[in-house]
Amino acid sequence: MDATSYVLELSDWVTFSISSFTVYGSASNFTFTGLVPGRYYSISVTVNCTGGSYVSDTVYDSTLTSYTIVTIINKTMTSITVSWMTSLPNAYYYWIYMTETISGRQIYYLFSFSNTYTLTNLVPGMNYSVYVTAYNGTSSQISDVVMDSTLSSYTLVTITNKTMTSITISCMTSLPNAYFYWNYMTETMSGYVNYYLYSYSNTYTFTNLVPGRNYSVSVTAYHGSSSQISDVVMDRTLPPKVNASVLVKTTTTMTISWPTNPWDVDYFIVILNETTNTSVTHTLNVSSSPATFTYLVPGSNYSASVVSHSGRNATPSDKISDRTYPATVRGFYCFKYSTENISCSWSLPIGVWSLLYLEVINAPPPVPNTVTITTVQNQVTLSSLTVYFSCSWFQNTNGDLKYYTVIVKQSEGNAMDVPEIWLGHFIHARLK
Repeated sequence: MDATSYVLELSDWVTFSISSFTVYGSASNFTFTGLVPGRYYSISVTVNCTGGSYVSDTVYDSTLTSYTIVTIINKTMTSITVSWMTSLPNAYYYWIYMTETISGRQIYYLFSFSNTYTLTNLVPGMNYSVYVTAYNGTSSQISDVVMDSTLSSYTLVTITNKTMTSITISCMTSLPNAYFYWNYMTETMSGYVNYYLYSYSNTYTFTNLVPGRNYSVSVTAYHGSSSQISDVVMDRTLPPKVNASVLVKTTTTMTISWPTNPWDVDYFIVILNETTNTSVTHTLNVSSSPATFTYLVPGSNYSASVVSHSGRNATPSDKISDRTYPATVRGFYCFKYSTENISCSWSLPIGVWSLLYLEVINAPPPVPNTVTITTVQNQVTLSSLTVYFSCSWFQNTNGDLKYYTVIVKQSEGNAMDVPEIWLGHFIHARLK
């Protein structure tokens, strides 16, 4: 049975309108146009034949949803470039919307005939929301919202040099056309502000600092009303170079000292090397001066230095040299060999020595225990006797005389003491 025509009915499930389309001949397909994207429809077909007509079952479906897809294809610190594609037929112009994501403040509302656009004069590090509406004269299609942030601006600070009393910094910023900088320095531990000043150069040297102290530095770059602060960097000045000296030494010890000033030094390493045998090294880790080395070789030459440590920084002192005292000879013994010769013997001393020097000194004449005074000056009373004498002989011959004893006795033509007790007087006095 041959069909003479087909009647197609399209029902819009939103407006409930019905559209009829008649197709003649033996056609087997038909395209409905001008439909609304994403709209739900139902379709039925009536087949007309010479002997009658037949109605098909109803089918249900929806058109595809139209789209405008926005993509962010590039961004800098101050711009975002967007591109989009749309399913809207014959779209030829577009409205672009941009807002700050957090505040919702509208930044752009403009149109373009191109499907790419660069939004400029944005804030570095700010998050923005963008969407596009495509138009073809009678219809429009809005895109989903896309969000992204501009690149963050930065100011990078690097410590390029440091000494015991200075720190030099250099900074690099992404802020366009930055032309001056504020430099901040504080003591890390106390928070005391050492510097707060500006510079037109991107390098600066902080001076008059404390050796070994830890400091925190940051820089803010400026361009007009825009600014960008750096992260904080921390470092310590170099520890001080101390002046070492030998404070005291013996045959087996040596004490090294150095000035102690209000520096920020964590500890000192004191190094002592034997000059003739450099492989022999003594080290002491101390927190302050002085440092004493023991069990050294008598008479040996040593070189010493003091290394100040502040964190990872270290500063050595100049080297100093000195020798321990030589040891004395052992078992020294002398005896009279003849009327003109004396024989001496000894054992060699321990340690390092270059020569032995034997000195023979003429001994002073023996010193008598007493001196008899035979002349008495006329200073005699019935109850007193005043005696004057010189002690210079004792002092010159026997060294310093500190005490003396005067014995008064009666002698009548003989040297025997009168035994009566009342005649014996002993005077023990100190020499003035």
